Amino acid sequence: MQVATERLNFYRISAASGMLGGVLAVVFNLLHPRSNDIVQGGRGELELIAGSDIWRLDHVMLGLGTALIFIGIIGVALSMFGTSADTWARAWLIFTTVAASILLVTLALDGGPMKTLADQWANGGKDAGAFAAANALMEINSGLLGASIALLFGVAPLLLGMAVMSGGGYPKALGQVALVGGALGLLDALLLAFQGFTKLSVLILFPITSVLSTIVLTWAAWELWTKNQPIRTTTAARTDPPVTPGL
Repeated sequence: MQVATERLNFYRISAASGMLGGVLAVVFNLLHPRSNDIVQGGRGELELIAGSDIWRLDHVMLGLGTALIFIGIIGVALSMFGTSADTWARAWLIFTTVAASILLVTLALDGGPMKTLADQWANGGKDAGAFAAANALMEINSGLLGASIALLFGVAPLLLGMAVMSGGGYPKALGQVALVGGALGLLDALLLAFQGFTKLSVLILFPITSVLSTIVLTWAAWELWTKNQPIRTTTAARTDPPVTPGL
């Protein structure tokens, strides 16, 4: 009974973390400064970053949201272990661990050193040395962003969708939305790889696919929360295994 209760508490905590992280991620994703300057890159992007008063805060909150969502992902994945979706769930958890790590590194570089270099360039007469350093970091961030989109918003939702559709105990509609979001994420990653930053890839597809993926994960966390209600102190509760799928 003690093990079952501790396991149940973990699922509820991870579900709550996933929902809270999802809200933070959606809100600060929508608040993230975006304009044609990002598409143009170079000086335009540096001016946008230097002129933003919420750039650091936005990236810190996006990082926090990502970390909280990942706690929710662990709970959702574990709840599908032992079901017909076991293999897909394990693949999703392992893959998402790597993908989320890359995104956190991207957010850290973009929100910290990138902002510092942009401010130094804008406030230091816009000299060539500061611009070269900032531009080099922008190129690194661009590559990391493309990888993050392909992995976390492309392949990872596809794996989640396959897990749900295989019978992981979650609504089929959730799996279908995850598959659509993953397909859009891969499309966006391919456009970035072959065309670079464009209005379609950066200002349209990326906000859509990132918000959609976050909504899917928040939805999954809500489902995990609702199916893991406190155990009643009854004979059945003391002897029966937890009701969570896969346990």
